[in-house]
Amino acid sequence: ILGLVTGIITFYVVFFKDKLRFDDALDVFAVHGVGGMVGLLGCGIFAKEIGLIEGESALLMDNIVLIVSTFVYALVATFVLLKILDVIPGLGLRSTESEEDAGLDTSDHGEAGYQLN
Repeated sequence: ILGLVTGIITFYVVFFKDKLRFDDALDVFAVHGVGGMVGLLGCGIFAKEIGLIEGESALLMDNIVLIVSTFVYALVATFVLLKILDVIPGLGLRSTESEEDAGLDTSDHGEAGYQLN
């Protein structure tokens, strides 16, 4: 049941991610991030003998701390790595407008992605 609920939730997160124009091209956060969070919360709620339904909240609280700490760590580590990459000459995070106009396949990879002739 938890897997079915998680699948439904991640489906709608992917749908609304596109509507909100979030940049998650491969739906990694929408599927794995949100799916993992729902699974961790579900385990804290439904775990036999130690779950919230059984009257114990320690596992749920531990999992919430795990979710928040992982999110903060990933955010900080990503920010630091992107700043380092951005200051290295030739590895900027953004392509120039002229490179975008010419096509990123040509400017970044040196070949055409599509043969339109």
